[in-house]
Amino acid sequence: GGILIDANDSQCNAQEVKVGDKAPDFTFTKDGKSVKLSDFEYYYVILNFTSSLSANSRVNSDMAILTEKYKNADAVFITISIDEYGDVAKQYGISSAPAICIIKPDGTIDTVETGNVDLAKTLKLVFGI
Repeated sequence: GGILIDANDSQCNAQEVKVGDKAPDFTFTKDGKSVKLSDFEYYYVILNFTSSLSANSRVNSDMAILTEKYKNADAVFITISIDEYGDVAKQYGISSAPAICIIKPDGTIDTVETGNVDLAKTLKLVFGI
């Protein structure tokens, strides 16, 4: 089901990718445990890139509601601060927040959107619900 994770202590080392490419793996710490993006193979992964400047964006306010709505859609929501983890954002071609990246269960990048994204609309297109 839908899982909401705040990534911290992330580590990655790959080049920028584009839609259709395999999503670069990165490691982050959740509740003291090391977790990799690749641990969520077979799930849709929604990367929510935020910053201190985008804290009140529509994407962030929608996140909790959407996590609940898509809890049965085999989706994982991961929030990443570009203030702290710009290296991860750069891999996905993200230079400012808010932004989202949706990764398909096969590990390829489906969508990358920047600006004040209508995440609810984007997810409806991806999931059809």
